[in-house]
Amino acid sequence: MRHNASERPDVVTHPPVFYLAAIGISLVARLLIARLPITPRWLRGPRRKSGFALIAAGFATMAWGAATFQRAGTNLTVHDPALALVEEGPFRYTRNPIYIGMTAAYSGVTLLLNNLWGIILLPALLTFIERNVIEREEEHLRARFGDAYDDYAIRIPRWL
Repeated sequence: MRHNASERPDVVTHPPVFYLAAIGISLVARLLIARLPITPRWLRGPRRKSGFALIAAGFATMAWGAATFQRAGTNLTVHDPALALVEEGPFRYTRNPIYIGMTAAYSGVTLLLNNLWGIILLPALLTFIERNVIEREEEHLRARFGDAYDDYAIRIPRWL
C-alpha cells in the first residue's frame, strides 16, 4: 500500500538489507555457477588492502552522514519522516553520501571475498536502490520541502 509521500518515504525495508542480499546472492552464484575471482592469488595483498580501505571509507562516510542528520535533528531511518532538509556535511557534495558509503563498503567486501559476482551484481543493485529507495525518498523530500528541495537537487548531484 502506497502512503502519502509527505508522511514518510514509501520504502519497503532498510537499504542495508539490499546490500547484504546482493552479497548473499553473489556468494550463492560463486558456489552454484562458477568461482570467478577478481584478481589472481599473487595480488591478494593489494586486493585485501584495497578492500579494507573501501570498507573503512564506506563506514566513515556513512557515519559522517548519520552524524550530520543527528546534528540537524532529523530522522535517519527510511521509515520515519524527514524533519529537516540537510545540506551540510557530506550532503554539500552529494544527496546520497550514506548510499555511497554503503556502496564503498559493499565493494570492499567484494574485494575481500575476491568474488567477481559482487561486481557483476553492482549495477543491478544500484539500479534497484535508486528506483526503490532513493526515488521514493526524493518524492518524500519534495512533498515535505517543495521548492527548497528542488533547488537543492539542482545544485547537488544524486551520486557524485
